[in-house]
Amino acid sequence: MSETARELNLQTSSSFCSTGAASQSITPHEEACPIVNVHSSNTVNAHCVLLRMPLDIIHEIFRHLYPIDLLRLSRTNKTLRGQLLSRRRSEIVWRTARRNIKGLPDCPAYMSEPAYANLAFNPYCHICFKSSSRADVAWEFKTRYCCDCQSSRDVIWHVSPTRSYFERTLGKDSGVDWRSSVVCYSRSHKLYQKTACEQFAQKVLELRDDPHALDVYTRDMQSHSKLVAQHAKACIKWYKQFLEKRLQDIIARLRGEGWGIDLDEMSKGKFAFLRSDPIILLPNVLSDHEWEQIRDYFTAEMQNYREARLRRERPALIHTRLFDLHQVVHKYALGDRRFRTVEQEYGPKFSDIALMPEIRALVEAPSDVEMQGRDFQRACSQLPTLTEQFDAKRRGILASMLAQRLGRWAPDVSAVDTDVLDLAVAWFHCETCKTYLRVPGVFAHRCQRQYVHDTDPKDFKDRYVYDVAKVSRFHAWSETDLRPIIDEDLASLIVACGLDPDTATAAQLDSLDVRLTCTTPPSWRRRSDKKLVMNWRRAVLSLPALRECETVGWERVSDDDKRRALPIEKKAREATLDEEVNQMFLQCAVCDESWWSQTSSHGDRDLVLKHLRNHHGIPLIVRTFESGKYIYTHPDGIPETPAVWIPVE
Repeated sequence: MSETARELNLQTSSSFCSTGAASQSITPHEEACPIVNVHSSNTVNAHCVLLRMPLDIIHEIFRHLYPIDLLRLSRTNKTLRGQLLSRRRSEIVWRTARRNIKGLPDCPAYMSEPAYANLAFNPYCHICFKSSSRADVAWEFKTRYCCDCQSSRDVIWHVSPTRSYFERTLGKDSGVDWRSSVVCYSRSHKLYQKTACEQFAQKVLELRDDPHALDVYTRDMQSHSKLVAQHAKACIKWYKQFLEKRLQDIIARLRGEGWGIDLDEMSKGKFAFLRSDPIILLPNVLSDHEWEQIRDYFTAEMQNYREARLRRERPALIHTRLFDLHQVVHKYALGDRRFRTVEQEYGPKFSDIALMPEIRALVEAPSDVEMQGRDFQRACSQLPTLTEQFDAKRRGILASMLAQRLGRWAPDVSAVDTDVLDLAVAWFHCETCKTYLRVPGVFAHRCQRQYVHDTDPKDFKDRYVYDVAKVSRFHAWSETDLRPIIDEDLASLIVACGLDPDTATAAQLDSLDVRLTCTTPPSWRRRSDKKLVMNWRRAVLSLPALRECETVGWERVSDDDKRRALPIEKKAREATLDEEVNQMFLQCAVCDESWWSQTSSHGDRDLVLKHLRNHHGIPLIVRTFESGKYIYTHPDGIPETPAVWIPVE
């Protein structure tokens, strides 16, 4: 129990009790208190407005109170105590007060009205006198127990020690049916009151020499036990309904305070959050006065519940917003054309867009802020500017990696000249697929946006990044697996073209359009009657295959050799485009469905056509495949001009 709940528990359970007296139980001897004239002159009476009233008016006031109110009044001073604990004078008052509690069973004949009220409504342990709304009411024992006292063997016995006690005290063959004679508390297991067991055993020992008296006594005890069990059963049922009514009253008050949404959510768990609250468990009829005392406490508790609920609902809300954003971004990508283009593969994808600070701020807006599609549409209107910033950031990252490798490193990425990416030596090695790439191909490369498989959220430091990946099915673009490949073999290749590796750009080499041949090919690529001719880009891509040589030598072929190689290159390129392996790079222009990542088939020409038919209703015709309208080839599937063999002259 929290300190706040404990304080409120004490306040609401004993607000009218005098210090120390509140923890005392009503005992039978209290009914024998002398009857005191309520109008006797004493110091207490002189200051008590209630005691200066006529007796009939006092009794009329008492009739409108609850039993717990009378009990508290009886503990304020001796005069009221004597008046309220007098069976002759106050029995009708107590009975009327008891009837003000709906459904409360009648007071049993073996209890007085004050003792019955004390048992039902006073949240104190009758053994240690600790205040606790969780003190269990043992109706069979006419006692409340806290958890410590109920588990104490000095107070309560389970069946086994009880049986051992009677066998030890009365003997195993005593013939006395103690099980039906001693009152038993039965819930999940049976319990017996130690003092009751001792009293029963003592009485049996006293009457052992008089079988008739013993038989009469045991029969009376058995009848009494049945009567107590029946009344306890009725009280248990009422007490459960009474606390449920208190819970519903507090819920109604909270709804009036504006907590309806949270209470509706809480109702799915049968109000477990409130049901176990110690203040809910107080055996009090909720009054306006008590509500004023506990309102702030429950407001704070409901605020805690709301914050916890929003934290629980937050992942689902983020997913919903991301799906809404995904639809908006997809429509934006289709544009007026209603088709995607290969150029868009080089730009930011959904996972990149969702991680942009301006877009992320919208998705992660507070839970009580309603985000709609039009909010994301307005944000997408800024995408041209955001895309420029995103591309500039990526170029800066790659330029910094390359500059560091070239010895031109700068501590600030923004200070690095991105023109370094235009150099002919600006190639990157993908550690995943072992491919050489340049800008802008590296921006579209699939390995830089890995497909999301069964990924554990714990693998992500940022849960939002995981949510984006799950919705997108792809990770955001990353340079993690890229490495610059500056080495001597690449430099010698550029020298063979007649340019300076430190300053030559890719555009200059493309403009020269020279053809090269390797002067030190590996043994498996040597032919005496032919030589292998390739352009400079194919030469770079061939470097991994030529690593068997200690050094790779390059030589520029003659213009005649180039002229002879061009028609062969054209045919070889056309043949490469028709290879089945390249069909895995066919991309749907209507959506960004990752159909190709869900199959191991790289040669199924009809796979993408089936996707178009099943998902978009586009007929399966060859013209669809060849038109380029619904399908385009991903940049990873656009092959470089192959190397070709030409005869040696």
